[in-house]
Amino acid sequence: MKPKRPNQPGFTHIKELIDQIIGNCRLSDHSEFTEILKVWALSLGTEITQNARPAALKNGILFIHVKSPTLIHQLRFMAKDIKRLINQALGDDRIDEIKFKIR
Repeated sequence: MKPKRPNQPGFTHIKELIDQIIGNCRLSDHSEFTEILKVWALSLGTEITQNARPAALKNGILFIHVKSPTLIHQLRFMAKDIKRLINQALGDDRIDEIKFKIR
């Protein structure tokens, strides 16, 4: 096994760079998205939660990754109710629209 290289001046360890990048990429509303995931898991049936999952919240649009076109069709009918449930849980009208994407 090779011995560790000594730290060289002017170089930054890759771990420090990655930690810094990840820290900058974290959403400021991370706890808000966690609340969305909780409402999703508690409010919708097992079949839906196993096959569809909130992926992101950007500019008032909640993106949901779904496994089948049939489920997307079903969720479109439920979109207003889902939006209302999540907005009530957040205590604010943070979600204006829900978009679905097959994953």
